[in-house]
Amino acid sequence: MTCILYVLCRQLSLVQFRGHFHFSLEDRPFSIPNNTITSTFNHGNNTQLKVIVTASQTMLQPNQPTNAAVAVCLVLTLALVVHPTKGQGQCTLARDASTCNGLPNDCHWCKANSFCAPLSMSCPSTSSSSASPMFYGLSLFSNSPATFQLNVLDSSTGNGTAVGPSHSEEFGMGDLTTIANDIYFYLGDTSAGTTLVGLNISNGAQVCAKTIALSEIGYVGIGQSLDYDDTSDTLVLSGLNSNKSSHVIYRSKATECGPFTKVEAFADSDYLPMLHASALDTAHQRLFVVLAPAKQTIAVGVIDLTGKEPMIVIGEDGGPDTLVSLHFDSHTSELVGIVPAATGGLELHRLHPTLKKWVSAIPVTGLPKDWNQLLGNSATVSSFDAVGRNVYFITGVENGAGNIAESYLAAVDVDTGKLGKHPLLSPIGLGGSGYESLNIYAGK
Repeated sequence: MTCILYVLCRQLSLVQFRGHFHFSLEDRPFSIPNNTITSTFNHGNNTQLKVIVTASQTMLQPNQPTNAAVAVCLVLTLALVVHPTKGQGQCTLARDASTCNGLPNDCHWCKANSFCAPLSMSCPSTSSSSASPMFYGLSLFSNSPATFQLNVLDSSTGNGTAVGPSHSEEFGMGDLTTIANDIYFYLGDTSAGTTLVGLNISNGAQVCAKTIALSEIGYVGIGQSLDYDDTSDTLVLSGLNSNKSSHVIYRSKATECGPFTKVEAFADSDYLPMLHASALDTAHQRLFVVLAPAKQTIAVGVIDLTGKEPMIVIGEDGGPDTLVSLHFDSHTSELVGIVPAATGGLELHRLHPTLKKWVSAIPVTGLPKDWNQLLGNSATVSSFDAVGRNVYFITGVENGAGNIAESYLAAVDVDTGKLGKHPLLSPIGLGGSGYESLNIYAGK
């Protein structure tokens, strides 16, 4: 006999599950042959809830057909099994064809770019929107007082060209920059405090400048972040509040500097986002920041911009895996960054924040033997082309006198670790001081 059981779908708190359940408003009918059923619900964050129900003592109302029966089942066993789905999860952790093909049929191997993708995802494109993308970045123009200038970089030749006048708002080397609506935004500093500046990328003229209630930690920009959310055409800014007790997050229209609207708060001042590194997952509204919870310790904070979940900290216990520069790869749902390898050379480090799992590091291959410096504040001066599958950063050669003799724009394939084009950079900035920031230009 078949029991038609109406089960109330119960949801788990994946972050702080302690054996209790939160009830949703969804109830669904299940047909239970042999008084046992296993059914799977799709749940947020690439997770599934598997419900296993064992029922007995079936009671059907008389004179009713089975498929219309109202049944009461005594539930003897109810087990919830939580496991990650393959989509954007286990598939993307596979780094070779045999591992990918050994997974369930949810995955397929993309031979052209050595990538294991869920069946729901097509293989990433093997070509960039531009074979040689254009970059914009700031450089130091003068000292006493310090001023900064916008530059455009041709990645096919390595040649940089100054764009427009210099600007007095001080800037700290890192990724506190973004491009939106043909405006180059940077988070700088003036006598009035933290200041958001917007520059026209065509002529370098200042479009806007406005102070924002964010504090700094010792140096310009330390403890702050700036990202662009293309889903809402807004800027996302974060940093310590005015009394430096906790972090706050603001949004601003990406067509001007302000007004700023507070949307969220996270962590107390013990967690310091260092070296300005941050990334944004616009699809799931997650902000990622590098944290320094203790001396010599680097962790990654995951902030839910919707305010539904508390901040998650990954990597606080230390270990060989670390990220200083951050880029979010929407194809794999992973954070990726360039890191010096313990045995020499460079590695691509990857973190799957949803699974809270470090993915095996990928050695960067094809590096010239004389490259001995990772420049730009440990590659926080870097940019990521998700379509072309390349992370761009600046590396160089330090001579015996301790000076940087040469610097290069390096492109590394994030799926294979292979070094691509790496043109020699022409001198830019005061005394050839180089780029203080680096942003790929995707056009309007």
